[in-house]
Amino acid sequence: MNNREINELIVEHVLKLPMAQEGVKHSESYIDGWLEGRSYSTNISDAWELVEKLREEHCEIEIGVGEDVVNVFVQSLVHDDCDIKTYYSQEDNAPLAICKAILKYKGITL
Repeated sequence: MNNREINELIVEHVLKLPMAQEGVKHSESYIDGWLEGRSYSTNISDAWELVEKLREEHCEIEIGVGEDVVNVFVQSLVHDDCDIKTYYSQEDNAPLAICKAILKYKGITL
């Protein structure tokens, strides 16, 4: 999956903005307008917007930086059964690791 596809999933499933509709050219879709100038999967300041959004949802986010990797853990409390769920991603850069961990938290299989 390339960065563009990951960014589109972020906009649709995390930011909850509409995707292109059937019969509408992709370049005319709202998502393209939203993504213009943003790259959640490669730009740390854009990715940090997602971290702030998840904090509003009362999730804990841990970011660990190793020699060659970045580990991101997203933890959420499932209120129905008082269970803590953890979603994890390991990548070579922080923005991509943040995006992938958040998408897993949102139930998106990569």
